[in-house]
Order: sequence, then structure tokens, then C-alpha cells
Amino acid sequence: MEITPHRKGWLPKLNPALAPRLNALLQPGSIADGNESADLLSRALIEDCLQCRITDIHIEPFSQGWRVRVRVDGFMHDVAQLSREAGLRLVRFFRTSASLDPVASFLPQDASLQVEVQGRKLDLRLASAPCVGGEKLALRLLDPKRLQHSVQDRSEEHTSELQSHLNLVCRLLLEKK
Repeated sequence: MEITPHRKGWLPKLNPALAPRLNALLQPGSIADGNESADLLSRALIEDCLQCRITDIHIEPFSQGWRVRVRVDGFMHDVAQLSREAGLRLVRFFRTSASLDPVASFLPQDASLQVEVQGRKLDLRLASAPCVGGEKLALRLLDPKRLQHSVQDRSEEHTSELQSHLNLVCRLLLEKK
């Protein structure tokens, strides 16, 4: 039985169901090599994130290439393994899209950008940090439609619980208008 490179050592098992579009593009012969592939990969990754309630994307180098990890409901899942070239193209694509200097990968940097996917505008917060294998890239997806919550949108029980907590801890009063 042959062990795939991803199963060697400390890497956890992939969960490709969370990123079906991305993994479909990573199949041999499915996309062309070059800069246009980074755009396709990034768009597929963000579309997958919208479908699966993914809030964070981490693109990290390791000994056999790059891995893509995502956060769903607070838990990290490995969803894809990229070749060295594809991972580097994807990281450079996100860096240049966010107007970060693509050459200064030895410095921690952060930026933001807006993308439109499936007719929805998303805010992306991008953070890069140097690491042993190159640089890590973390993206936080902020969907304004999912973030529009107020205290009044909560149930009466949650609102009263919040009010009592604020009264005890901060000595604040929430007034109803």
C-alpha cells in the first residue's frame, strides 16, 4: 500500500467535500498553467467558502507543496493540497489583488480587498506572515449579509440575558426606543 504525500507525518486527512470546486480544478489536466489559473483557483475557493459557511482560509507551505485549510464553525479543516507552483501563484495573486508588495514576503503584512462572487460583494481581510517554508497567508471572509445582526434581531430571552449581563458587568443599561 502506497502512502500519499499528504498522509506522511503530521498532516491530517483532507476533507475535500468543503471545497469541491477548488479540488475539481486541481485534478490533472483540468486547468491551464499560468497566471489565469490563480484567478480560477481563487474564485473557486471563495465560491466554496460561500457555500459551506467558511469564515477563514489559510494557505500554508509545507515540505511537499502548499495546503489550504479553512475554518468552519470554529474548527479547522484541511481541504486541498497544492503543488509548489500553484500555491505560490495563488498566494501572489491574493497579495497583488490586495495591493501588497509581492516581493516583500519576509515581512508580516495585512490588507483588505473587496471581491464580487455570485453577485455578492465580500470583504476579505488578508494577513501574511513569514514562516520556515516561505510565507503563510490568512484570509478572513466578511459577508455583509451574514453580519447584519442587531440586539433587536435576537430572541426576547437572549436580549434580556444580554441586558442583565451588561448591567452586572459594565453597569450599562440598554433602553428600548
